[in-house]
Amino acid sequence: MAYNLSAPNANTQSMQTINLNTASDLLRAGKVIIHATEGVYGFCASANFPAASEKICEMKGRNLSKGFIVITADIEWVSDWIMPLNPSEITKIESRGSRPCTYLLPRSSNCPLYLCGDHDTLAVRVPHHKQMLSLLNKVGTPLVSTSANKQGQAACNNEESALSTFPTIPVMEFDGKLSGDSSDIVDIKSLRKIR
Repeated sequence: MAYNLSAPNANTQSMQTINLNTASDLLRAGKVIIHATEGVYGFCASANFPAASEKICEMKGRNLSKGFIVITADIEWVSDWIMPLNPSEITKIESRGSRPCTYLLPRSSNCPLYLCGDHDTLAVRVPHHKQMLSLLNKVGTPLVSTSANKQGQAACNNEESALSTFPTIPVMEFDGKLSGDSSDIVDIKSLRKIR
């Protein structure tokens, strides 16, 4: 299936699964895809395209003021959007724990409001999920991520539910196993667990 890479929002063609190369092409073109995260299937878009973030909010029925989790292969990729971190904070963010962990980092004045919403922090995760890292490195930019579901409903936990719930959004192939859990959310300054 050919996808229209010039339109700013998700495709309107019938859905099918896509591979890593097609997924990265779509993300670099400002499109929305669905991909497997550590826990559930999630919407994904390049953090550099505000229209894609708005499209995700529209599909979820979610207010843009909530902000997004930004996933990145390297904390340096988001350094313009956050206040400077000390070496121990960077080590904590980049280290592999027993569960995926998203950190709330103080945002800088350069952080786009569509990413942080009404918050003075930016939610950032450096994943250790092999497919997510491959996608990040192929796209070469941070990505926004949020569960693939309508606001208040359960997230899609397999490819079939993602395809049937959001038939116009490309779903990236995945042959692994999901945990079914959301990532922990921790404030980097206080180390207080929010979720």
